[in-house]
Order: sequence, then structure tokens, then C-alpha cells
Amino acid sequence: MRSRLFLPLTLILLAVPALAVERWILISGTVGTFHTDARIFNPSFEKDIQISATFLPTGNVNNTDKTAVTLTVPKRQMRVLDDVTTALFNAPGLGAIRLVSDDEFEATSRIYSLQPA
Repeated sequence: MRSRLFLPLTLILLAVPALAVERWILISGTVGTFHTDARIFNPSFEKDIQISATFLPTGNVNNTDKTAVTLTVPKRQMRVLDDVTTALFNAPGLGAIRLVSDDEFEATSRIYSLQPA
């Protein structure tokens, strides 16, 4: 019984690093007084990583207007993207950004208003 489980479990464990890493950032965009900043961190000590960023605007059922950009993040560094929709895609609006890479990375975002409370 153990030998029958050993091969499938070994194959699964070896396949895990081959899967792409995916993160999502919800975007308030540049709508009225709201902006969204993003930070992408590469934890690798060995190499720079490539990340594909795709903006998916709301209300776009067929995803015909999606825009993709490739980002390079140097090893052990953070890529700072202030007002991310304007900086990367030159497109205001609501939606989400899909980040995909073959390597591990971390992504955070913040939505804020330019109007004082």
C-alpha cells in the first residue's frame, strides 16, 4: 500500500514548483478622488523575476479590453507602483490586476482618497 502512494505523492511534490504563482490586486483605480498603490516584493536571493500584470476592468464580461504588461523585479527588492492603473496601464477605472509569475513573490495594495476626511 505504501509503495502505491509513494509514486503519486512524489510526482505531486515535484510538480508544485512548476506551477505558476498568481496574486490579485483589487483596484479602485483613478476614480474621482480614489487611487490605488501597489508593492511587489521578490523574496529570491538568487534571481530577478518576471511578472505578467493584466488589468481586468469591471463590466468587461468578455475581457476584450484587458491589457498586459511584463514587470521585472530584481532579487530581494520591491517594485513600487504608485497609482498603479495610471502608472502601468494608463487606464483609469475599477477592476482588478492579475499578477502571474513562475517564481514566488508577494504583492500588497492600498486604496486611498486624495480628499481630506
